[in-house]
Amino acid sequence: VEVWNGRWNPANEKSLEIWHNLLSAGHRSIAFAATDLHGGKNLGIPCNAIWGEELSQKSLNLSMHKGNSYLVQDPGVNMDFFAYCTKDTSKIYHMGDQLIRHSSVKASFSANRDGHVILLDQNGKLHEQEVRAGEKYSLEVPDNSFFIRVELRDANNNMIALSNPIYCCQLSTTFPLIQKN
Repeated sequence: VEVWNGRWNPANEKSLEIWHNLLSAGHRSIAFAATDLHGGKNLGIPCNAIWGEELSQKSLNLSMHKGNSYLVQDPGVNMDFFAYCTKDTSKIYHMGDQLIRHSSVKASFSANRDGHVILLDQNGKLHEQEVRAGEKYSLEVPDNSFFIRVELRDANNNMIALSNPIYCCQLSTTFPLIQKN
């Protein structure tokens, strides 16, 4: 789902709300950013940051399909967002992954920009706080969250970065998948 096109604006905010509602209803849907280039300005604003096993078209396509990506206002923004079970910190789950919950869960966030980070799940905002560039933050994840995602916004509430979700489920269940978009 394209949730961000061009500079952050009210239409993007509405697209983000629709996408979040899809996730909350159980749809596994991947967010993307795009640019409609008219007149040669703002190419690559916003853009998608994709994590792949290797730098190849096959690996990047697989990562995009899985949701191993996040959206940024420009190519200079870097963000790290992952989750882990507190009884096994060696296994980390990235955006697009499905975390099998066997103990309490924490999420870790950092970025190379100052801003206001918001942790969300299907019920909306879980946590908000100001963050400083380069610092790492650890956030508790409620037991009933079936996905988590983060937004990093500036002082004017414009989006700096937006993650795809990390899906969470109990050991005996799976994410309540309705349909894959």
